[in-house]
Amino acid sequence: MPSVFIQKCFTYIKNCSWKCYFISVLLFVDLLANWYLYGRHPPVPGIKQRCSTMYPEFAMVLENPVSLPNRRIQEEDGTIYSPGHFWYDKNNYRGCPCNVRPCVRKCCAFSDVFDKNYKCMPSQANVSDFINSFREVYRMNVSKDYFSVLSKKCEMESSLQNVTLLMDGRISSPSGYFDQSQYCLERSSGSLIAVSCVEDSFAKTLQAARSMLTHTLRVVPTSIHVITLILYIVLPNLRCGVGCLMVNLVAAMILKGVFNLVIVADLGHRYRLLCTSIGLAMQYSWLSCQAWQLVIAYQIWTSFRPTTLRTLSKTRSMVRSKLRLYQGVAWGLPFLLSAFTLIVDLASFIPSSLKPHMGLKRCWFSSMV
Repeated sequence: MPSVFIQKCFTYIKNCSWKCYFISVLLFVDLLANWYLYGRHPPVPGIKQRCSTMYPEFAMVLENPVSLPNRRIQEEDGTIYSPGHFWYDKNNYRGCPCNVRPCVRKCCAFSDVFDKNYKCMPSQANVSDFINSFREVYRMNVSKDYFSVLSKKCEMESSLQNVTLLMDGRISSPSGYFDQSQYCLERSSGSLIAVSCVEDSFAKTLQAARSMLTHTLRVVPTSIHVITLILYIVLPNLRCGVGCLMVNLVAAMILKGVFNLVIVADLGHRYRLLCTSIGLAMQYSWLSCQAWQLVIAYQIWTSFRPTTLRTLSKTRSMVRSKLRLYQGVAWGLPFLLSAFTLIVDLASFIPSSLKPHMGLKRCWFSSMV
């Protein structure tokens, strides 16, 4: 049975025209672009993925390491590094403390603290004092050896307020989450200061490359849909049967792609009214895509029912009336839902916690409700 299926597939491919190959390539590129866009691709590698000679700033020279079985080494303070968490470089072993256990990045050397100008200066403090300080400030009920300390200075970008230290060593603030490659902590005049770090050159380059690739791949599906719509317009035979529904679906997907590009490019964030309009248009086009997919699925199902196979001969007026019904449903219902969103957002009697706040922080829903 599988061999018959494979043989039929080869026969179909052999008899396929250039149009078939062209559409197949377009579909493959479209699926590949969407897979990349909606997959989970972090902008830069996490701190645990930066344990290599490419990132010496996230490793420390190990003092008096001792070799252990299974190619492990033990530092003077008792910390054990497994293979992949250290390397040998210029007569020194360099280990990645953040790969061994949760770590906190210290801005200055172990015995230094910040002055009032955020400059490192010598002091009588040690690493134990630093650990005790953030355990007390953030009220963390953990042992003294729960965290390791990565002493690496960074180029300061800005100070962070209302910071909370998480159990994995990251910090959270109103502006977002920061891992050990993006922040550092330091003592200053008896208090603890958190600062954000300027991205390293590799992170900037990688972020720029990913941003360019992401924007390019967002343009690719929209361009493919435009080409598809042109083919449907130029070749009337394609609009027979389900083809007339596909024209509407492709048009909705083009609208969704265009407004998605506008939102990602952040073109309307300066004007609240424009931003709100873009968000509502994006919601309408996205709902229209889903509605047209549902309509097409329903049409295919009704076409292949046993009761309808006997009555395939339909007049042109019946087809047109059904198309108008489908258009009213697939274009009308999303419009009503988008209008309902706008009414809820503008109504004064609805609590603020239940409003979508369209266009407030971005050109989309700003509320998580």
